[in-house]
Amino acid sequence: MKQLGEKLHIMRTIHGLTQKDVADHLHVKRSTYAYYELGRIEPSLDTAVAISDFFEISLDNLLRQWSSLQVFQSLYRKNLLRLYRRI
Repeated sequence: MKQLGEKLHIMRTIHGLTQKDVADHLHVKRSTYAYYELGRIEPSLDTAVAISDFFEISLDNLLRQWSSLQVFQSLYRKNLLRLYRRI
């Protein structure tokens, strides 16, 4: 699931977080989270649910392949707007 890893990396960087920040929230080692992003290992279902909750993205959108650039752009805009509101 290399695409999942790419999504995790994108979502993490959009939120301005380090791998350690996300790993700490998920209660996993930083190296484990790094392997998720690299696509070397897949998170368990419980961890995937925790990831989707953390990034406020549906589990469906997290796990399914992105079929178009529009989906990514929509997620990107949604998260940019959320970050802007925090300022």
